[in-house]
Amino acid sequence: MTRARVRLAIGLSLAAAGCAPSSSRPAAGPQVAVATIAPLADLVRRVAGPEWTVRTVIRPGTSPHVFEPEPSDLRKLLGARAVFVAGAGYDDWMRKVLAACASRAPVHDAAASIGIGPGRAWSASAGRDLPAQGPEAHGEDDLVHAAGPHDRDGHAAHDHEAAGHEGHGHEDDPGGAAGAHDGHAHGILGEDPHWWLSPELAARSLGGIAEAFAAVDPIHAESYRARAREAAAELVELDGEISAKLAPVRGKRFVSAHRAWVYFADRYGLVEAASIEPVPGREPSPRELKALVTEGRQGGLGRLFTEPQFPPAAARVVANEAGLDLTLVDPIGGVPGRSTYPELMRFNADAFLRGLSGAAERRP
Repeated sequence: MTRARVRLAIGLSLAAAGCAPSSSRPAAGPQVAVATIAPLADLVRRVAGPEWTVRTVIRPGTSPHVFEPEPSDLRKLLGARAVFVAGAGYDDWMRKVLAACASRAPVHDAAASIGIGPGRAWSASAGRDLPAQGPEAHGEDDLVHAAGPHDRDGHAAHDHEAAGHEGHGHEDDPGGAAGAHDGHAHGILGEDPHWWLSPELAARSLGGIAEAFAAVDPIHAESYRARAREAAAELVELDGEISAKLAPVRGKRFVSAHRAWVYFADRYGLVEAASIEPVPGREPSPRELKALVTEGRQGGLGRLFTEPQFPPAAARVVANEAGLDLTLVDPIGGVPGRSTYPELMRFNADAFLRGLSGAAERRP
């Protein structure tokens, strides 16, 4: 989304949206929190409790990479006392919108709270135990310990170069930085913004979310922290469940619609070998497509996983030319059957198991 279009959308929408500064005192009834995407909203909801209404800005089926706010989207910010963004450059447009609205709602950057963002190092020995960063991370230690050590499932032996580090460079990429787009880097562990696709990282994010609520509503701080610990324990169990489910396909290679699966692949020993869109929002070059098709014909790419937010025609063309079968996965969810975070992650785990096991499927 270009800055000009952002300014146009904001300018046309402010009056209709009624986007006004949040009150320093809570209004009668549930308080309002806003999250940019559905999986983050569900994590926020698990910590918030019944005293809060949590709204999601981006509609299901819409790619955050091409999202442009409309009046109905901006109205969701009305009365917000806390705003939650995925961070790492993924949804920086929210800060622009809030500035234009003159909103005083504090913004919690979930990626920053778990140490993910531009320039963050990620190593085989410390990747999953990155230290929480900044004041938002207070109270995080309990959740880090709950998530267990890095190699709890033997994951430390995974080849990180094979799990998406191809994104470090590409000769056809503008400016020579493959994956760099709107301030974040796709496919680079520690910098890629799709942290929520690892339940372990999602569990770790809950401590910072609890502290964000505690800062706004200190009277109920311990309730937020208790809910965060409870939810984190559930996500640790979910992580173990998915790890066991995907054990039969560890080491399998796949092609993604775009590089959203670096943390998922790293966590569960899969290899995101290539993607149709190395940089979201930029069409792949003919050279990139030719290389993708050639490798697929040689049998080196496995299956192509497409997404509801990705144009289906492009995926079908690549699949047909490269001889790849298609399987649908979903990084965003927010629809029936994958409206909650656990539902979304179980849906994706089942899809990866089915696809990488070689089961025949109808093409989406």
